Amino acid sequence: MKNRTGKNNKFLFVAVGIVVIALVCVVVKINFGSRKSTDNKKSEQKAQLHDSITGYTEQYFEDGILYVDDNYMRFCSNAANEDGLICARPNCKHQKSRTEECGAYVDNINTTGFAKRGDKIYYIGAGDTGEDYSLYSEDLEGQNRKKLVKLPKANYIFEALYHDNTVYIAYMYKNYTDDASKTTLGIYKYDTGSEQGNVYFETKAYGFSFDGMVMGKDTLYMSYVCSNVSNSDVLKHKSDKYYERKHSRKFVKGLDVKSGKEKVSLDGYGNNNTLLYVSGKLFYNTGKDNLYYDENTRETQKISGDNLIPVKSTDKQYAYFMSYDKKTKKRTYLRYDTSNDEMNIIAQGDYILCAVYEDKVYLSNAEGEKTEYSYIALYDFVKGDITGVKKYKSMWG
Repeated sequence: MKNRTGKNNKFLFVAVGIVVIALVCVVVKINFGSRKSTDNKKSEQKAQLHDSITGYTEQYFEDGILYVDDNYMRFCSNAANEDGLICARPNCKHQKSRTEECGAYVDNINTTGFAKRGDKIYYIGAGDTGEDYSLYSEDLEGQNRKKLVKLPKANYIFEALYHDNTVYIAYMYKNYTDDASKTTLGIYKYDTGSEQGNVYFETKAYGFSFDGMVMGKDTLYMSYVCSNVSNSDVLKHKSDKYYERKHSRKFVKGLDVKSGKEKVSLDGYGNNNTLLYVSGKLFYNTGKDNLYYDENTRETQKISGDNLIPVKSTDKQYAYFMSYDKKTKKRTYLRYDTSNDEMNIIAQGDYILCAVYEDKVYLSNAEGEKTEYSYIALYDFVKGDITGVKKYKSMWG
């Protein structure tokens, strides 16, 4: 199970290396069938209004969660309280095979970068070289698959942010046959309406770790860590185990949404790979301090020194956070009101707070090998009542 206690992922530096698996895109067949709510069309339209709210291998909606588990696409339906495969093929055995026409199974799917937007699903996959990634689309029945665009050469896709009709894809490329060459961190911008794309941003260093993206007002914010020393330099100073860390920097950058030119540069990072933007305020971390950058005043404000874990949401007034006590192994859920700069504790519990979407709060289990999702009404949650958590009943696997 993925670590969501607030620890940052390890840097993807040259010294670590990357094992690249050649990903082959296959048709992802989506049909929620009987699990569709009667308001599904309405929620699909709303999905176009909100930026994609994604976790490690899942995307959150008003009516449920779409996620990938062991190469199978699954949907957790709020209407039915069920967690099942999205395959709608009659008598399908759901076998793991490239030739099997199971709508739920996706051979070697790149779990970073997929999203349901309106009546389509978009996803990223690669050819046999592992460096020729492409963006694809298809309808919700898994038909009419279309290769939209071939992405710039990359050996790692960090993240994709879907905003209105635009997709921002963060990627990294390193020529591993040349130790002296620098690594490229880039963002590719693609318009699903005009079906046109271009390299929106690029920078170079010897290694990168990416800590999230979020859209502000006319500004795309992103967070990354870069290393300024090569692998050979690290080996020369192997007696100093902190050598690479000493020569690394953490940035939060704000790019002009149209041109990609830098507008904002802050020292910090997105805790747990998450940047939050609520009501003109960008929430990020510097060390254990939680801060926000005010777009209007261009000033920063510290709100906590407790290394709070930000929680992605669609809320326009409140920013949600979670803290974790290693001794008690309890989690505390908090809400920050951007209108009066007040932080309040909501409740304590064992669940991992994953996302807040409209009037739903999505949670997952903290223990066990398999991630199990659940949800609760936001109305009850903010009152501190987490007794009404509803767990999805697994319908397969």
